[in-house]
Amino acid sequence: MSDDPLVFDDFDDFMRWQAAAEEAANARVMDWQRRIKPGDKVFRIYPMGREQLMILGQTIDPDQHFADMAPVYGIEEAASERDQMKARFERGYVYGHWYSLINKEGELGDAHISTLGPVTPDRLWNVWLDMIQAGKDPLREDPED
Repeated sequence: MSDDPLVFDDFDDFMRWQAAAEEAANARVMDWQRRIKPGDKVFRIYPMGREQLMILGQTIDPDQHFADMAPVYGIEEAASERDQMKARFERGYVYGHWYSLINKEGELGDAHISTLGPVTPDRLWNVWLDMIQAGKDPLREDPED
């Protein structure tokens, strides 16, 4: 194994690192984070050097995703995706739409629940989303400005 934690000698080395990182993330999960469920609106604060970036997310319900995707991609492919989403959720990951000043229109992806803030009320989450889509930083600017 390399001295640099993000340089791997081979795929097995990477898989061991990934399993250890997931185990550490699961150990950090708070009780209120365990209650995050598909469909919830959440946020996370991501460190970027000396700055921080707010990322808003709306988690996706795997069964709703299946219903939306089955007519487009077929039942077998949509079911496989749904099952993968459910399995990852059991391991502490949520799939969702994520919005930030870097990607104002949102992107799909996973986040580990240990990185998420509490479930956010719709009204507040929507104010923050409006700010982000207008190019305002919710961590530094007043929504009324």
